[in-house]
This record gives sequence, C-alpha cells and structure tokens, in this order.
Amino acid sequence: MSAQRIPWQEKLQEQCRALQAPPPIYKEYSDRRGGRTAWTVHVHIGPVLFAKATYWYDGKCADKAKDDAAENMLKRLNGAPTMQAIVKQEQEMLMQQQQAQQQQHQHQAIKMEQVRSAW
Repeated sequence: MSAQRIPWQEKLQEQCRALQAPPPIYKEYSDRRGGRTAWTVHVHIGPVLFAKATYWYDGKCADKAKDDAAENMLKRLNGAPTMQAIVKQEQEMLMQQQQAQQQQHQHQAIKMEQVRSAW
C-alpha cells in the first residue's frame, strides 16, 4: 500500500501555524490564450511575503497551480526560525531593490543633464 501524498497546500498551512504566521491566501490569475484560458496562482502570507506558481495551468487543473505556489512558498520559508525573521529578510530585500532603483534613476538624471548641457 502506497503512502498518502500530502498536498503542498496542507504542508504550507502547517508551516504557517508552526511559525505563528497568518494563513496563506491564494489569488488566482487568468490569461486568455487563443481559444483557451490559462490559470496561475500567487500565494500571500501577510502583507510582505508572496510566491508565484511556476507554471500556467488549464482551468481544470487550477488546484495544481495552488499546490505549485504553495511548494514555492515553502521553499522560501524553509529553514526560517520565525515569521519575524522572514519578514525582516523580505523587508531588507525590498529596501535594497528600492535603493538600486533610486540609484538607477539618479544615474539616468545625471546622464540627461549631461546631454542637455552638451546642447
């Protein structure tokens, strides 16, 4: 007799409880492709943390998209001691991204000023 497979969604729910995190919220997204519609899922835990399904799925396989997103989220949570540590890591990553964008905008503004002054 084979062992019952535990869906990734259930594993994620258990991990959230263990981390004392809010329960996962799944959001479905669709994209019309020719005569068919493809579906994908993003899973959110709290206001900062989210993960996407790796693939787009046919409508009758939408639950697979949820499992896919849950698996990706579990990979992000893997080894995290607390939800606070995860949120702190995510916030630091967002700050680094914002700083990089600001630097890029400043660099573009300097280039534009150099072009203007050359005229």
